[in-house]
Amino acid sequence: MLHEPSDGDGGRGLLIVVAPAERWGVVPREDGAYKTVWAEISVLKRLGGVAG
Repeated sequence: MLHEPSDGDGGRGLLIVVAPAERWGVVPREDGAYKTVWAEISVLKRLGGVAG
């Protein structure tokens, strides 16, 4: 479950990714300093199912 971020400077990136995503996940780095966030977004679904 994601919570709305406080009024701080960070923490909004994941909400931007998750909103349109069909699937998403987080992969931590071995050193623990950073992580990679991935997302799958259906372009056709976001365009109302119209193929170009």
